[in-house]
Amino acid sequence: MKFITLILAALPLAAQANLTSKYMVLTTYHAKPGASADFADFLKHKWMPAMKKGGASPRIFSAAPIGGDASVFTMSSYVDTFAGYDNATSTLEKGAGAAAYGRMTAQRAQLIDSRVTTVLRRVPEMSVYREKPHDSPILLVQYTRNVGAKRAEFDALWKKEVLPAVKKAGQYVSVWRVALGDDLQYVITTPLESYAELDKGLSVAARALEPAAYSAFNEKVAPMVESTRREVRILRKDLMGIE
Repeated sequence: MKFITLILAALPLAAQANLTSKYMVLTTYHAKPGASADFADFLKHKWMPAMKKGGASPRIFSAAPIGGDASVFTMSSYVDTFAGYDNATSTLEKGAGAAAYGRMTAQRAQLIDSRVTTVLRRVPEMSVYREKPHDSPILLVQYTRNVGAKRAEFDALWKKEVLPAVKKAGQYVSVWRVALGDDLQYVITTPLESYAELDKGLSVAARALEPAAYSAFNEKVAPMVESTRREVRILRKDLMGIE
């Protein structure tokens, strides 16, 4: 199940990883077959310059070479309020101008198959953050859908067993719960500095817990989870205009 998402409105959105904002807004596009390179070029040379001129700088991710759908491009940004969406002029139109905006949206439509929307709410009590924002080049992303009646049990087990282990191991994890969409879904992201870090484990729990403790955790959590999917994403600073 994919969490893919929302075109940005007229909001001051930061490109840098954010540690405090209440919500994450995601925008993921599926490029048409054979159009991934053209869509990336479009984002780099037309879309992002206009977004920045309009006052927004979303972060862009794509699939890592080791796996994932290469046609998927995901944008993430952070907000504390949705009041900016009351502005009838979108960030893109504000930056590009009305005439160019029409041409750009038409070109985008020729390059993508779909766009899906969701908003995530930060869950700080289940997360471990760095002291200062830092954009890691790689993200290990886990999508977990809970059994409805078991969500409170899942939260409690995570706080009791995984969270202390993550802190002890000196690692970091950001837990988000879907706010607009399927509210039984969690998105759990772990920042990585290299692919070699995946050798420590393919989930935050596997990376932080000892093997016996991880096995025991999996037995406990199994009745609480309906499905889990993981993927590796890379931060595309080249498309964001960041050196």
